Amino acid sequence: MTSPHTITPITGVPHKLGSEDTNQEGLDAITRYIEGTGDYVIHHTTFDFGGKVLALTLQGIVLADSLDPEADDGLSISACTYENLRSVAGTGHEREIRLVFEDGDEVTWRMRDNRTVTRLKDIILQYQQQFLNNGNPRLWEVNDEDTPAESSISSQSDQRPEEGDDPPPIAERVRFWQEQDKINQVLIPRVIRQNELLTKHIAEHGDLPQLLGRVISEALTEQAAQYETALEKASTEMSTAYNEALTKAKEQQEQDYKKAVDRVQEQARKFRKLLIVITSCAVAAAVIAVVIAILA
Repeated sequence: MTSPHTITPITGVPHKLGSEDTNQEGLDAITRYIEGTGDYVIHHTTFDFGGKVLALTLQGIVLADSLDPEADDGLSISACTYENLRSVAGTGHEREIRLVFEDGDEVTWRMRDNRTVTRLKDIILQYQQQFLNNGNPRLWEVNDEDTPAESSISSQSDQRPEEGDDPPPIAERVRFWQEQDKINQVLIPRVIRQNELLTKHIAEHGDLPQLLGRVISEALTEQAAQYETALEKASTEMSTAYNEALTKAKEQQEQDYKKAVDRVQEQARKFRKLLIVITSCAVAAAVIAVVIAILA
């Protein structure tokens, strides 16, 4: 059976988008997730400090979260078709992108440069438009009854056959369970190892609450000491500045007072000189009057 045509990958766009280090565990999980459906990862990017992977496939968007606390093995998968994507938008931050899905769920992440964010928005919108123009073709379906942390998909060829169709051959069923066994062989040891590490950590750090309390107490004490030192330094600087300003003000007042005294003394000298001149003129006039009287 020929697979339906969904979208045509854009030429020239790299397989890996962005400069974040690839979360290979999450990418491998996505690859296994869509294995056997005829779909594959066209582009992928990593965000949230490498904890999450977003992949663009022929049919939709698949997210892998390797830091999901609700997942049994610490890794959850969720998927939606391009048809179920409500919007691709920014957040007000030039390096962030937000996807909003039809069910109301949304995912937001930040990348290292805004050019990658802008490019990724355009790619998603182009693929969504292609998908809708081609009539919403399906390679797989999301099983809605699963929880988000346990979501799964099934190939269209794996759907329950209609009446009259032949059931899947035994060979395909065996292959399916072989693939499941491979997945279990990878996941189960990892879960056991994580449990051993957690148990060891708890055993080695039984006094963790006391340790945290001591560290917090020491940090607060150090911060208080730093605050007191800074306060004392600020008070000293303020007092010094005040004294300097007061000294300069007094010096300026003394200079202004001295200048005023000098001006008064200068005016007094000028006044005395004027009195001497006036007195001399009066004496001269009296002498002249006497001489005139005698001559007459």
